[in-house]
Amino acid sequence: MENLINTKNQTLADYAKLLHESGFYILTRKEDSLWFLFSDGKTVCSCSQGFSKYTGLSLGTNHKPSKEHGTGFGFKQNIFPTLQDAKDCLIFNGWGNRSSIKYYSDMNDYITSQNNVWAGYIIINPLKND
Repeated sequence: MENLINTKNQTLADYAKLLHESGFYILTRKEDSLWFLFSDGKTVCSCSQGFSKYTGLSLGTNHKPSKEHGTGFGFKQNIFPTLQDAKDCLIFNGWGNRSSIKYYSDMNDYITSQNNVWAGYIIINPLKND
């Protein structure tokens, strides 16, 4: 079977497929990639290859850029994530007081705020779970 995303990392490709089949949107690049984004339609998180193809994957959050908090938080690094890890990442709010963080209102707000960074990228709609 062909991979959902264009990557040489089969663990990354398999995880994208699991999330897609579980109802998540997948945002990916057309060219070979070491990462992809996933979303429930509202919150956007990232999944990337770990330090090497043997060390697992890393999950992270995304929020509006700020000097104080950057653009997101590392959630779990160098793991072989589960579906529950993705769900937990979507609700993760970092450590400590994060009341000043501004979140995107939904996936479309995230995409349109990126100054055409997503032009030419692929948004794969989730499979419907019956």
